[in-house]
Amino acid sequence: MRLVPAVLAAHGQQTLIWRWVIDSTRTTHASPDCIDAALVFANILDRVISGESLRSVLMNPEHPGLPKSTAIQRILNGEYLHLKREHLGDGFYVIEALENALWACWQGEDLEATLLLAANLGGDADTVAAIAGQLAGAAYGEEQLPKDWLKKLAWRKDITDLADGLLALSQQLEAA
Repeated sequence: MRLVPAVLAAHGQQTLIWRWVIDSTRTTHASPDCIDAALVFANILDRVISGESLRSVLMNPEHPGLPKSTAIQRILNGEYLHLKREHLGDGFYVIEALENALWACWQGEDLEATLLLAANLGGDADTVAAIAGQLAGAAYGEEQLPKDWLKKLAWRKDITDLADGLLALSQQLEAA
């Protein structure tokens, strides 16, 4: 739910992405399911940032290593692509949160629709929407955010500056 900074800062350097994602996740969610979900999500996010289409990545999610648990297999198998809304879990379990977010990204036609779908699933809606928002934002771009949402966004300039700084860091790390 908070991995985009690590992926942006290390973009283009997969080993560094995986290390930072694991370390970031481990601080509060150290279970094998959480580590697997974080790695799968970071891989999906990095692929989208690299220019792969969201739909193609969602049809073929990958784990960048060997999964630590079997629960992630339902995501790797793309089971969420065929679920109906009423069959989604509440999102309080990490695999369900990722599954729900990916489902919303698959179902949503654009950034706004995806975010509204994710937020309105109920359950752990803030986590699901945060995951979906990171991915949909990377796929659709800032220009698809509704203007009235941007007007109300607190610290918008600070957020933009931080994101730009993270991308600049990835370029510096890549050049080093």
